Amino acid sequence: GTKNLGTSPLPVQLLSFYAQPNGKAVDVNWSTASEQNSDYFLVERSKDVETFTDVTQVKAAGISSVLQKYSAVDYEPYNDVSYYRLKQVDFNGDFMFSDIVAVKFKNDKTISVYPNPSSGPFNVSISGQNGKEVLVLVRDIQGREIYAKLILVSSDKEVVVIDPSGKLASGMYFVVATSDNNIYEKKIVIK
Repeated sequence: GTKNLGTSPLPVQLLSFYAQPNGKAVDVNWSTASEQNSDYFLVERSKDVETFTDVTQVKAAGISSVLQKYSAVDYEPYNDVSYYRLKQVDFNGDFMFSDIVAVKFKNDKTISVYPNPSSGPFNVSISGQNGKEVLVLVRDIQGREIYAKLILVSSDKEVVVIDPSGKLASGMYFVVATSDNNIYEKKIVIK
């Protein structure tokens, strides 16, 4: 390979940078091929690709000529789309940014809850999970589990009737369905 004269090699050779939803959080992973004077990485998130806020800081290897893998978790991604980038900072304060990657949380139609508000039994409709086991939970505002049922979904649109018969005081609850590490959540108001 020919070397471009007059350009110093980047202190860090970033191989990959990606982010993906994991339940309600986002897993961020990246790797470097080599590092020189690398101090730390900042994972940054943005709603609009203009203003970025710091999510977390991860110590870098410093000097390395072997593959280094890094990971971080963002527990508070934005509701719809979050944009992530990596800021790599050297010991001398120089920095560079990675490409920006977008993570989109689907506005799930996976579960719907009706009637809502409800004054008695209510239905949880689960779609697109045919053949999977889905755990349906009802939690109160404090996160206490009031009801749990494991369902083997046998059709494209399975409807489960939840009848907590007298267990639910009036107020707001969360109906949570978990399948394949995906978490779908809906609020329901009990009258």
